[in-house]
Amino acid sequence: MSTKFFWNNKGQVGETVTWIFATVAIVVILLISVFASAFYFGGDNKHIFGINGDFSARISFYSWLLTEDVSGTSIYEQLKTDGDLNEFNGELAISIFEEFYGSDYHKTWIGIGFNGVGLRKNDYFEGRPSGGLWGAGDSAYYGAGEVPLVIEKISLDAEREVEMVLAPSVTGN
Repeated sequence: MSTKFFWNNKGQVGETVTWIFATVAIVVILLISVFASAFYFGGDNKHIFGINGDFSARISFYSWLLTEDVSGTSIYEQLKTDGDLNEFNGELAISIFEEFYGSDYHKTWIGIGFNGVGLRKNDYFEGRPSGGLWGAGDSAYYGAGEVPLVIEKISLDAEREVEMVLAPSVTGN
């Protein structure tokens, strides 16, 4: 009886094949979701897998934009129609980005920009990190070197975009 059990490998082969198909299915579903989100946001000005920056913060930003309120409207659609942060998406952004990234960065900011022309101030985040302490543009200057800001922009329409800016810690941590 024990020799028959020892030589019967059909159960092991079946379980291995099941795991192989399950793994392939999971990878396919993940790839579809990445391409679907790139298509949903336009795909032309996105760099999900950028070399510089914080990958987890970028993914959190995309996830925040896809979050729906109780009526089923995504934050991206709310920003597109309202043109500014409201109580739901503003408070959610503070709880996500201040709680999870506040210790890693000196300053976090999310808001509406007008394609390089100007910014809309909001009640949830102070001014965008640029000028003064943080340097100008997309970099911050600390002592001996230049430290890039983590900036992610998603176009809302031809004139507006939602931005996430994370300014590195002053100590360089």
